[in-house]
Amino acid sequence: MKLPSIKLLAKELSATSIDNQITEAEIVQMASLCESNAHCIVKDWLIVNLALSASEATHFKAHGVESRFIYAESIIEDSKQRGIEWVRTTLIKRKYSDYMFSTRNTCYILVGQGYRCQMTIENAYRRFGFNS
Repeated sequence: MKLPSIKLLAKELSATSIDNQITEAEIVQMASLCESNAHCIVKDWLIVNLALSASEATHFKAHGVESRFIYAESIIEDSKQRGIEWVRTTLIKRKYSDYMFSTRNTCYILVGQGYRCQMTIENAYRRFGFNS
């Protein structure tokens, strides 16, 4: 399920633009922080923050995940070498920095221009095939 280009998607979702100007040395350093997790360096990305009710927020916190995920239409490097061209992550478990997050199995490093938006779980499911 490939989505429209990230710029069109960001416009449709009224997303805020973010420009990440990290250096190659910083990217290498970030990847080394991934510990035993694989890492995936992506560009053309969107961070989706889920708007939650109080009970939904409690549920997410109890399961040790944040109410956000990442969609990226371009993968620069995937240490797992999965042969994929784009990714929609599972929920984020840890935030290392504004541009580095980890899920249960993979650290994601976001480079270049990207976007951030907020949407309900229902809209995220419809748009991204995502289920909490």
